[in-house]
Amino acid sequence: MALTINSSEITFFMGAGASAPFGIPTMTKMTEIFGNQLKKEEKIIFDSLLSKMKNIQTQVDIEAVFSLIEKLLQENIKNEDPLFYYWKQKNKITENTFPYEKLRSIKTKLQDELRKACVLKDTNQSKVFQIYTNFFNTISDGFTNTLQQEPLRHDRSWTIFTTNYDLCLETVWRDKYEIDVYTGFKYSGKKFSPDYFLYYYKGELLDRSTHDIITRIVKLHGSINWLKNRETNKVEEKEFTLSASKRIGRGFYNDEVIMYPLIEKELYLTPYIEMFYCLNKELETKRVCLVIGYSFRDPIIRNIFIKKFLNGFNKKVILVDPHANEIIHTFFYNFKENFYPIEQHFGNNDYRKVNEDIKDSLKEI
Repeated sequence: MALTINSSEITFFMGAGASAPFGIPTMTKMTEIFGNQLKKEEKIIFDSLLSKMKNIQTQVDIEAVFSLIEKLLQENIKNEDPLFYYWKQKNKITENTFPYEKLRSIKTKLQDELRKACVLKDTNQSKVFQIYTNFFNTISDGFTNTLQQEPLRHDRSWTIFTTNYDLCLETVWRDKYEIDVYTGFKYSGKKFSPDYFLYYYKGELLDRSTHDIITRIVKLHGSINWLKNRETNKVEEKEFTLSASKRIGRGFYNDEVIMYPLIEKELYLTPYIEMFYCLNKELETKRVCLVIGYSFRDPIIRNIFIKKFLNGFNKKVILVDPHANEIIHTFFYNFKENFYPIEQHFGNNDYRKVNEDIKDSLKEI
């Protein structure tokens, strides 16, 4: 079978299914776990929020709940978010429906649990190394060009997008193979500088092909190791472990930068505006996007893909997910010809075969 894709023509998108094999729960699973850990009164409020949210959306997870709590804790929000205002009117929500202090307590506990759940445990590190090494090395045989025979074969022009908060990708690239990757920080994580996300292939002003090329990991929703220094109010990239998660809020660091999809106004602020611009340009300039374990429930991300299909760009998406055909039918019914579904779990016991299937799909495009 003839090879047709150069390694520089692909971009990657990793969803929750790309981290689930390593013990990182999906946001849906986190919702179930978190609800069972609350005290009785808080659990009643939490369950009520879930129930009332399902009045306007069918699938609700912990990110959506966090977004709703954030909005309930803010004042004068109704003019900024018509959907939220509609939800309040439909459910007859008043200032006294949910006690402010209880919402604050639930929010704090939710943040703590999310941090801890997204920390990669030592017992799963070898599995991460094994599966991702095989993944990148296997698909590298599906390109027209030959990549260097390194322990982890890769193209420095690659950009890997993820909606996950965990550090699985950084653990492989930086810790295991000591490969330099750009995540939005310079000078060993001390300077938050997302400008390199604005570079793209043959860009008129910021041409990535003439700039120092380095693999990029773009964390669209933020990361558990993006921490805000209380003294400088600057965001830094810091080592993050289970023990460190218990210290957040004390000492120098008071918060982490995490975006939840329902707070759409955050997309217009740094670093999210740069990262979503990067996604838009990568999909515009690359022939293939390899998507692993992503449901496309986020309408913002989904619409970026759809616009590329509508604009006549002959884009191909390899979608690796046990529900791939259902996802395509639900969200991309008019663009089925753009997809190559692989209905498999990523990272399970048969991961070698799944990675071979991905390589074969690259050859078919």
